[in-house]
Amino acid sequence: MVIMKLKDGREIKVNLDNITILEWRLMWQSDTDNKVSDEIFARCVGMSVEELEGLSMRDFQRIAKAIRDAASNPDDDEKNSASASTSD
Repeated sequence: MVIMKLKDGREIKVNLDNITILEWRLMWQSDTDNKVSDEIFARCVGMSVEELEGLSMRDFQRIAKAIRDAASNPDDDEKNSASASTSD
């Protein structure tokens, strides 16, 4: 899980456990309806679609980058998990 701060000071948590792999694929497909994509995207960060649509372009871009980064680094979830092993 990645935590980031928005320009207005709110902190959001990127949690990809909130979506399925099918939803992940739909979210990034260029032919997916914006409403569907926004619903999936919003669930990744615990926001409503209305909150998401009200973001500045830059905050939206930062969130999109954080979502891609979280997907690229799945081991970060294990490191931040209370149940993760601390011995290697």
